[in-house]
Amino acid sequence: MTHRPFTLAALPVALISLSAHAFILISEQDFLARGGDLAQAEQSYPRVFAQLTARSEAHPFFAVGLLERNNGYCTATWLGNDEHQHNAWFLTAAHCVPESAAGRNHYEASFTDWSGNLMATGVGTAYAHPDYLSRGLGQSGSAADVAVIRLPRVGPLLDAQLLPVEPPLLYDEKREQPRSIDWVGYGQWGLGTTGPKTNWQPDIPSRRIWSRTMLAAFNETGKSGVVSGSPRYPGGFWARSAPGDSGSAWWQEQQGIWTIVATTFGGKGPVSVGPRISRYAEWIQAQFPQARRYTEFITVKRAHPVRIPDSWHTLQRGSVAYTVPAPGRGPVSLQTQTPVNVTRFTVPLMTPENREYQITLRAAHTTPCGTIEMNKITDCTRRGEAALRISYHAEDNPGLAQGLYQGDFMIEARGTQDSAYLKPVRLRAEIMVE
Repeated sequence: MTHRPFTLAALPVALISLSAHAFILISEQDFLARGGDLAQAEQSYPRVFAQLTARSEAHPFFAVGLLERNNGYCTATWLGNDEHQHNAWFLTAAHCVPESAAGRNHYEASFTDWSGNLMATGVGTAYAHPDYLSRGLGQSGSAADVAVIRLPRVGPLLDAQLLPVEPPLLYDEKREQPRSIDWVGYGQWGLGTTGPKTNWQPDIPSRRIWSRTMLAAFNETGKSGVVSGSPRYPGGFWARSAPGDSGSAWWQEQQGIWTIVATTFGGKGPVSVGPRISRYAEWIQAQFPQARRYTEFITVKRAHPVRIPDSWHTLQRGSVAYTVPAPGRGPVSLQTQTPVNVTRFTVPLMTPENREYQITLRAAHTTPCGTIEMNKITDCTRRGEAALRISYHAEDNPGLAQGLYQGDFMIEARGTQDSAYLKPVRLRAEIMVE
């Protein structure tokens, strides 16, 4: 992937006053395609934006909510709770935290979830990235505009089916793709991606909507990383971020798994910019050890299985089952009848000396009706209650010499009723034999 230089002087967006004009802007073309009428824009706004609000209230955006202080708001993303469940942790922009409270000082705020429920509130702690705090005079700090916040937890975070939300994954590789990104933000609604040609101020408690644009360019400078998104691409990329959207997570699918690749800093004209999370995932986890990183999530280790919830996959109908493509060796098609409840399959892994070995792993699809093989078709996989578990077992690999065996391997998620659904999922294995 080519990393193109990014030279736009981006405009930071300060914590937004609740009475200020803030816009989440969509293109005129998309407004019309969704049933809008430019001649009667304010009358047709509700039916257009209702569609975007509905999409925001679905996976993977349940973790996104409204971060409010007594004088303004930003968007934030829940990262998980601490081990005692007393505090909740959130990802947002450093410029959403007053600099007098940044670092490791007291910070008072509230987090309201996707459904309007108050999930966390009170006096907590804000942690802004040191590179943002040490930026020079006149520098925007866009590349390091990252903060994590700890707030007292007052309730659980549940999805639309009242099931616990899975904490999101922080992307910590360097394989972001120049393709679509999604985000959910709060703010005034508007029309026009280079500036608000018209705006509407609905009398509703939440202006939450879903947006999509193109991940367009990267700029790497030292330890910093900036990504940019632009709606000026064909193919349905039709929005830009704006005030009120600050701190919102940029989501991108990595081979079927949703990850956070950036957060919103601000923008200018049609372009949105934000810090590249792969640069800061380790720092975020250092502040909040329970934060989940993508590489940890997808890596099978000797005593660390991988668990892939079925809820990560969005299907029109039915559920998913899994197969193993070459060069792995395992089931290649879905089956209705299987004799056992665990699948054994092999994948090629390498030693540090570049010697290849076929390593056997196990896969079990856990469902509300019990454990089944990875490729078995079943109707007993209610959303949020089924997951594929992949693990290593020494007894499946007798005689394997001491040393490290590692490498990438693939599985495929296939729709059991939706035959058009096929998502490759790239995983890793790091097996240390002692």
